[in-house]
Amino acid sequence: MTEIYKEQVVGKMAWRGSDFKSKSDIAINLSAKQVSALEEVLQRVAGIPIENITREQCGHPELDATLSATLDELMNGRGLVLVRGLPVDRHTVEESEKMFWIIGTHFGVAVSQNSFGMKMSRVQEERMADGSPATRGTKSRHELAMHSDECDVLGLMCVRPAASGGETQIVSVPSIHNEILRTRPDLLPILYKGFPHHRRGEQPDDQPVVSPYDVPVFTNVNGVISGVIVYGSIMAGLHVLGRTPTPLEIEAMDYVQELAIKLQFEIKWDAGEIMFCNNFAMFHARSDFINHDNPEKGRCILRHWIEAPVAYRRPFPKELHFVHNKDWGCGIDAVPGRDRKMARNEYLEMPPEVAKIIQEQQQRRKLAAAARAAQ
Repeated sequence: MTEIYKEQVVGKMAWRGSDFKSKSDIAINLSAKQVSALEEVLQRVAGIPIENITREQCGHPELDATLSATLDELMNGRGLVLVRGLPVDRHTVEESEKMFWIIGTHFGVAVSQNSFGMKMSRVQEERMADGSPATRGTKSRHELAMHSDECDVLGLMCVRPAASGGETQIVSVPSIHNEILRTRPDLLPILYKGFPHHRRGEQPDDQPVVSPYDVPVFTNVNGVISGVIVYGSIMAGLHVLGRTPTPLEIEAMDYVQELAIKLQFEIKWDAGEIMFCNNFAMFHARSDFINHDNPEKGRCILRHWIEAPVAYRRPFPKELHFVHNKDWGCGIDAVPGRDRKMARNEYLEMPPEVAKIIQEQQQRRKLAAAARAAQ
């Protein structure tokens, strides 16, 4: 547990959603020359498997300066950028993934997003083999409550938006911290201590299913406030350990969710947009959505996790990673043979009651709304 920061965080990263009139306020619009440059690089790496494409292969005079400034804005500025104008309408999904990857190489090194070792994933509705809804939230059409991922830079790229819904909400962690300090400082000791997290089967075979340490919601390193929250992992972890959260712990988690909704900025997706954010300084969520009848037109968002260069990395204790990699770095280490044991839209060997807790907590905003309506 780091020392509780007792001052208001100032600076560009402590923004509130009301600071932005529209998504244009956070946008970089690619010029025609930059789009041509991106497609030139795409042709350059056409025969190379996506995970073998390196930064050295992706440089271009029309792109380098802009993307270097974007990395600085992500790590030292507002922490949130929307890159617009990627020509997804004239490229396949696979080519769109490569364009996304090309841009990402300017921000750091791609890391695995799950124990399968996937470094580029598609967030889209998928059914299980028996026709039932997917277990993983990224493969469902349901709401995803405010949460954070295991990377320095999170990238989400829209190839196809939903027929309706599916907006992404994002909120500044320092801004939430400021509001709690101002209104409910008594909750900060709970949030700095944190909670054990269920690892949802992503841990190596020799590690426990629940983190053997508490993962803090907030950390403070010389006034740099970082955070992690994954409600499903918290509640499932407590369940497996046989521990009932106290009323004050529930109040603390609910207040974080309440403030996240109050302070969030919402992005309604258009095809060809990429949102990049400083993951440990932001929480993000997703509205539920209605898909197109034609599966080929269904909502398709690409997800990219990036570990930033050391000089840009945010300082925080290693316990902010709830899945312990061999070097405590970003991402989730691949587990040999895991991809052959299970479907990619299913959790590994998870009891039904635990899977249910995770799925319910992914819709925490709806749960909170229902509870308020019942009062």
